[in-house]
Amino acid sequence: MKASLYSRIRTLAARHAGHVRELRRCLHQIPEASLNEHKTSALLRTELAELGFKVKAGLGGTGLFATLENGGRQKYVVLRADIDGLPVHESSHVPYDSLHPGYAHCCGHDGHAACLIGAARVLGELKPELDGRIGFLFQPAEENSRGAQEIIEAGIFCKRLPDAIIALHAWPNLPVGHVAGKTGAMMAASDSFTITVYGKGGHGARPHQARNPMLAMARIAPALAALTNHERVISPCVFKVGDKSNVIAESGIIQGTLRTLAET
Repeated sequence: MKASLYSRIRTLAARHAGHVRELRRCLHQIPEASLNEHKTSALLRTELAELGFKVKAGLGGTGLFATLENGGRQKYVVLRADIDGLPVHESSHVPYDSLHPGYAHCCGHDGHAACLIGAARVLGELKPELDGRIGFLFQPAEENSRGAQEIIEAGIFCKRLPDAIIALHAWPNLPVGHVAGKTGAMMAASDSFTITVYGKGGHGARPHQARNPMLAMARIAPALAALTNHERVISPCVFKVGDKSNVIAESGIIQGTLRTLAET
């Protein structure tokens, strides 16, 4: 990148930083469930419209896509951010706490979306110096893994595939002002699992006449966690069995998440 253009980007980024910060706080207050990000989508659409972008809305229900085009070389790059929140109670006690009980932006998607608006603002001012096409994609439903498929099925890449799609993710362990990357896979694929353990119900006073599924589950959960290594992370997160203190349940379930960098 030419030094003069790099300097201009830094100058423009600094100019728009305050707006991006306030936008992020507004988004932080309205976390929404996957595929139900209606307030979030409306706010981001307003931001893009104010910048003069033509916006394709309703992708997968709540996704947005805008483009910036100039010049004849027609290199095509898409910048992508996710927009959904998590079903987690907000406990940060900041002035811009979640206004939606039971939901919070604790995975940083408010920041991702605000950053992408910031990039649109900067690149919009640099349009006369660009040669090609840039897409700005706001993807719903990252948390339940359905959003990417919804966007693909919406058909925005049918006429032409981008030369590259670029995304970022907040990483709290990095020092402020640092960006990290690596060759190859960076973020793991996510799968969920449910294990149902069947026993034989009975009275708590006569355990010898029952087969308590809880005892088996208590062995299965740590055994699963022990399978974690440099290729996979297995986390049992839900343990449900029984609902009365003197009754041995018939069955129970263990649910969790599996993260991998390869299919095998």
